[in-house]
Amino acid sequence: MQNIGLLITDEIQQVGGEVGPTYEVIILRTRYVSAQTEVKTRIVACGVSLANARDLGEWIGASSHTIKVRFVVSRDSDPVL
Repeated sequence: MQNIGLLITDEIQQVGGEVGPTYEVIILRTRYVSAQTEVKTRIVACGVSLANARDLGEWIGASSHTIKVRFVVSRDSDPVL
């Protein structure tokens, strides 16, 4: 775990659900190891319908100027308006 430079999480909206504690342990442990070693780990969190995306970004350690909220609509689905 000390050599991880990039952690990509999917379904991050699950943090508040049944698998939430597992997500929390993985992310917090990754942040801790990154802070204790010279290897700085980027965390990319992907999810759907996040009303608190900025809060979540701050929780995973992103500074306010690095939090990117992007809306991507698959070509296979209709956008929700």
